[in-house]
Amino acid sequence: MDSLTQFVLGSAVTAAVIGPVVGPRRAVLIGGVLGTLPDLDVFIRYDDPIDSYIEHRGPSHAFLVHTLVAPVLGELLIRLDRRLGDIRLRTWLAVWLTLVTHAIIDAMTTYGTRLFWPFFDEPVSVSSIFIIDPLYTLPLLVAVMLALFRGIWSAFFRRIFTTALVVSSLYMGWSVVAQQVMARDAAVVFAAAGEDIAVSETQPLPFNTLVWRTIAVTTDGEVLTLAGSLLDPEPAGVIQRFTQGGTLRAMLPDSAAIGKVDHFTSGLYALREQDGVVLLSDLRMGLHPDYVFTFALGRRNGDGIMPEVITRIPSDRRLKDAAWIWQRLTDPTLAPPQ
Repeated sequence: MDSLTQFVLGSAVTAAVIGPVVGPRRAVLIGGVLGTLPDLDVFIRYDDPIDSYIEHRGPSHAFLVHTLVAPVLGELLIRLDRRLGDIRLRTWLAVWLTLVTHAIIDAMTTYGTRLFWPFFDEPVSVSSIFIIDPLYTLPLLVAVMLALFRGIWSAFFRRIFTTALVVSSLYMGWSVVAQQVMARDAAVVFAAAGEDIAVSETQPLPFNTLVWRTIAVTTDGEVLTLAGSLLDPEPAGVIQRFTQGGTLRAMLPDSAAIGKVDHFTSGLYALREQDGVVLLSDLRMGLHPDYVFTFALGRRNGDGIMPEVITRIPSDRRLKDAAWIWQRLTDPTLAPPQ
């Protein structure tokens, strides 16, 4: 999830474990730093932009790595604050829990997190919560802000951090329940339209868990997107259709780039041609046709495609997309913006 959420989650987890020893202010600062560590992998650059895209949330988010580095980081904290030497195992536990919870909430988003690397390289992507969700973050943020102004631990802080963690966790659980409801509704709409679905994913649209989108690829290579609201009286919505780009895929049978994105997205990708340039997009992030991750693979050359050095195309995220989300909350006849 976003950096602020990871900071305040790390702060709350660490404070709950070692706050009674080092005080609330120091505990939340330590936890905030620990909570941001896994995302430092974003500074690792690869020659291929697709590798940079798929390797984020890799080994730095793996449970095995967290287990191995927790004692090391714990000992570093003990050197910085001798009081933690009296609770060595609790300090290690605080580090481990902070790193692990970072990875777990990342896995609840759409991007994909390799929790079980190196044993299983499949990215875990529950897709039940958007990468930024204020209702998840707010309870944790309030608790951390209160702690920053107090240096002495008390029963009040034990209650406030416990409450914040429980409320945020319950909201995360709610997101999974809402996702299942909306996935069921989307299946009803697709079935009524006679669609044969090969793969699909239901995910919340930005900043909420009330308006959802289901992306599906049919067995004949058509991409379907459907937005639904928990306020819809019955399963409804406008199905948006476009090709996955099977013809272009056949012209690039040996493309490693397409294979990587296909694996990373579990088949939720599309190819299209724009001004003679062949573009590869991750369908899970962004609204058609302005996806967050789009890569230029090459150019049309007669009846073929001339591969070029792969480049990432900037996303054109528009304010009208956000406005449409809230309009869709109560209007099932509203089609996505183009």
